[in-house]
Amino acid sequence: MTYTASTGELQVELKDQDGTTLSTETVDLPMELIITSGSVETCTVDDEPVVGYVVGDKYLDLVLASGGHIYILASDFIDQITITETGTGNAVTDILINGSVLTEKKDKTFVETSRTVAGKALTENITLASSDLTDSANLIKGATIYGGTISSNLDTETKNGFYTFYSTAVGSPFTSSGFMQHENSNVGTVSATQKAVAYDSTDIKMVVRVKTNSTWGAWVKITTEKDTQTYTTTLPTTSGGASDWQAVTGGYELAKTVSGLTVYDSIVSVADDDTIWTDNELNATITTDTLTFFVSSLPNAEVGLTLTITKSINGGAI
Repeated sequence: MTYTASTGELQVELKDQDGTTLSTETVDLPMELIITSGSVETCTVDDEPVVGYVVGDKYLDLVLASGGHIYILASDFIDQITITETGTGNAVTDILINGSVLTEKKDKTFVETSRTVAGKALTENITLASSDLTDSANLIKGATIYGGTISSNLDTETKNGFYTFYSTAVGSPFTSSGFMQHENSNVGTVSATQKAVAYDSTDIKMVVRVKTNSTWGAWVKITTEKDTQTYTTTLPTTSGGASDWQAVTGGYELAKTVSGLTVYDSIVSVADDDTIWTDNELNATITTDTLTFFVSSLPNAEVGLTLTITKSINGGAI
């Protein structure tokens, strides 16, 4: 089949399977019906190439065999859809497409207006308090917006969480307010542990205690670098200060005024630098600025001592 554009003739040849021409027919086609090419163009001048086109319009340019053109505006290929709605925001009641109301299909996956959250209807805003949440033993407890709870009785707390307390709280280890962390055993509340820190940035105190069989043990202090002080002194000989020694049951006692101690008021250990006595033969106690020493036997020479002193909590060293 051969088409001659200049004449508009379409020649059709009928051949057999060997390629032998059996017959030839010529059809005269109007050149205006033959499209030779096409392209998508953009209007650069208003009303060109068609009156009504504006700059920026996309159109299809079809070139005919006769040299003419067929122009089709791209927007003519698209059906215009108009969507309108009744109401605004969450109050939209109807949506219309080309004037027809869109009906939503409501399956069980949609939340119905009759449903509630913690007893509150599903309105535009739902504000939940901590009391609206399930109070489960495996949740971190916090009654305030800062995640903690003010406790008036540390002994009865049974929920994992973070607490603050005043000095008047039952079970408080401090004479000041403090912070406490409670942690239960994984098998229940009869066993637990609590860690507490005093509300004092200059005199830091940290303590811990353990509950077994529903009974709390004593608070035990966690030592920090501020909790101990080393103090060195000497004890007088019998010849140089025998009158200072007082005979007491099991040995001798000497009271000595000291300086350089702060609020440290409990003796952790007393080391005999000259190894005259064993640990159970030498002891010391402290009251304000007075050290009282006990020895099982009087020394014959001056004896150097090194004392390690620690702080107390609520008047009792722990």
